[in-house]
Amino acid sequence: MALQRLRQIIQHLVGGHDAFATPLSLFRGPTEPTLLDFSMGQLLEEQARKYPDRDAIVIPWSNARYTFRKLNERSKEVARGLIAMGVQSQDRIGIFSGNCERYVELFFAVCRIGAIFVVLNPAYTPVECENAVRHSGMCCSGFIVQNIC
Repeated sequence: MALQRLRQIIQHLVGGHDAFATPLSLFRGPTEPTLLDFSMGQLLEEQARKYPDRDAIVIPWSNARYTFRKLNERSKEVARGLIAMGVQSQDRIGIFSGNCERYVELFFAVCRIGAIFVVLNPAYTPVECENAVRHSGMCCSGFIVQNIC
């Protein structure tokens, strides 16, 4: 199977045939249960309603433990802060961060206001970072949040 996949990729890259004749991805899967029609903010609201006291985030190295209720509240607070800073729907918000509770708060906050969350790898070189910022469109409407964890 792996060899067949490698051949497909090579054929796709080399060309010489209809690239769509041999799909590189599978489009089949179960149709039940149907997918939920929620935004990320709505999903967090629903989880906070259903499971307010269950753990949503556990970060051992920072001793952070957020329930769905706390994560929902914190993401709303961060969203209000972003709006106060002038962030609007469709703005790009770039983040340099490791995995931590602040990252998750910011992710949901950005989703709530309809902005676009751009993950920037903290290991990027300056050139890679510049390219990522330019390619993502942050150079036109972006904010960069760094060192939050």
